[in-house]
Amino acid sequence: MLRLSVFVAICSLLCGCHAQAVGNDSAGQKLQAKFTPVVVAIRAYQQKHGVLPDNLALLVPEFLAQLPANNPSSGVIYHLNIAQGTFTFLYTPSWPHPGRGSCSTSIKQVSWQCAGFM
Repeated sequence: MLRLSVFVAICSLLCGCHAQAVGNDSAGQKLQAKFTPVVVAIRAYQQKHGVLPDNLALLVPEFLAQLPANNPSSGVIYHLNIAQGTFTFLYTPSWPHPGRGSCSTSIKQVSWQCAGFM
């Protein structure tokens, strides 16, 4: 049993990596940083007009210089759910997470909640 524990410890050190939760992985953190200004712009639009935009293109150029690409072939897809007042993006998490990840936040207060799925 001691040999197994030592082996696992050595392998972990040699690998130099550890698994991060979906959303806390490097890809998830970069995308949260990328999409937080979009959520802030949506909130600013709502404060000015009294409603959420029915098309995110309405944010440009007054609230955002440009929208991030929303292209399924890039692996990142995002969506504003007007009924729920939430913004969600789907992405492929960094290794070693299989499948896809999803991060969502309320428009009222940016607090990303993420989960992974196959």
